[in-house]
Amino acid sequence: MSDGKNLTKTIKGGRHVGKVRRFFGSFRLRLFITILLTGVISLSAMYITAQYVCKNTLIEKRVDTAYAHLNKMCVKIVNNMYMVNPQNAPQIASELSIAATLFNGRIIVTDKGLKIIYDSFSAEEGKTMVSSEAIKAIRGGSNRFLSVEKEYAELTMPLIDHESTDGEPYVGVLFARISLEDETVLIADMEKFLLVTVILLSIVLLVICFLSSTEFAKPFKRIEESISHVSDGYIDDMVRIGGYSELKELTESFNDMLRRIEQLEASRQEFVSNVSHELKTPITSIKVLADSLITQPDSPPEVYREFLRDINEEIDRENKIITDLLELVKLDRKEGNMHLATVNINVMLEKIMKRLTPIASSLTVEIVFESYREVSAMVDEVKMSLALTNLIENSIKYNKENGRVKVSLNSDGKYFSVTIADTGIGIPADSIDRIFERFYRVDKARTRESGGTGLGLAIARSVILMHNGAIKVESVEGEGTTFVVSIPISFKLATE
Repeated sequence: MSDGKNLTKTIKGGRHVGKVRRFFGSFRLRLFITILLTGVISLSAMYITAQYVCKNTLIEKRVDTAYAHLNKMCVKIVNNMYMVNPQNAPQIASELSIAATLFNGRIIVTDKGLKIIYDSFSAEEGKTMVSSEAIKAIRGGSNRFLSVEKEYAELTMPLIDHESTDGEPYVGVLFARISLEDETVLIADMEKFLLVTVILLSIVLLVICFLSSTEFAKPFKRIEESISHVSDGYIDDMVRIGGYSELKELTESFNDMLRRIEQLEASRQEFVSNVSHELKTPITSIKVLADSLITQPDSPPEVYREFLRDINEEIDRENKIITDLLELVKLDRKEGNMHLATVNINVMLEKIMKRLTPIASSLTVEIVFESYREVSAMVDEVKMSLALTNLIENSIKYNKENGRVKVSLNSDGKYFSVTIADTGIGIPADSIDRIFERFYRVDKARTRESGGTGLGLAIARSVILMHNGAIKVESVEGEGTTFVVSIPISFKLATE
């Protein structure tokens, strides 16, 4: 009992696993992940870009403001000769102190020898400033050196005396450390705001992705339901789904397939009906003849012999139908059992014509063979001979008295063509498209009289298609019919 429960659990577990696999392989999930990844990448890029822009914008604005103010201070320092005698310009020291307070930082002024003559912290005055940026500035490397750390920025600016007569305009350096504390706090707040915004947008994006993937997947779900409905046997129900142009094309292709299935089903039913009828007719005749013999036990021997001859003919006819059906079954197999070899088509046609000459003579039909060149091709000689024999014999049997059948052979190097033209009764225009159907007869009474089974043209067409060839027919009722068979000289598989 426990084994049964375990088996049930295993089956249910297998079903759940199957559902999970189908889910992770579904179009809806893949679409959901694609949209979500696209959105996440876009939001991440937006977040990083906004963070970078905000940070650099705030810092740059702070530095630019400080630089503009300190640049004016540099001009005042030079004009008042503050580097030479700081005591003569006390207002400069006052303004520098105010500027240091304004930027919540530190300002240092040096003379030409980098000796510190002013320090807003009053800690380094009288000392020599050792800084690579200061050395570069005093040598005229630039008028602005900027270094930005986490919470402050440093500006190193040369003091330039444009009216200097000794050829050395650089008379000192102004160094400023500017606090970025307010900007850092503001940037942190903005980063938090951006992060919250991105999270909220991600949630909204998640909902949109879910709804969008669900909506996009609905038509495919309807297609799946329609296909399941068709697989249950309702092939008459066409799929009708609107929406995207691709889905319309898909449903139209599916409907075309359903129409072809309907045609195949109708053809199959007609084939079964024809086979049943064709096999039943000789049996019925044999039954009638046998019953006649049974009910007439005193009939003379001549009557018995005549009835037995009729029974023998019906048995031969039944055997011919079965033989042709078995031949068609073998030809319908995909592997085809092809026995390919290089065959001289001229010789093969001459043999066929020789075999059919007695039949043509008995029906007072002239047969002519015309060859434009020697042709050798890779074919299955037995099958190709069977196909061409059926076509030529058909042209002989459905000809007029004193009629003519002309068989022509030609080649263009890639294909060889066999043209079979007769002066017979022709084929009605409404029957030309159906003559290759199994058991289809244009004139049923005449076909049975001639001993045909209605399978000869179907067999011929199957053999030609097996050789990757083509067959065309043109006919005028009452004037004659022309079959044109085209076969590749070098046989190649369809997969090559």
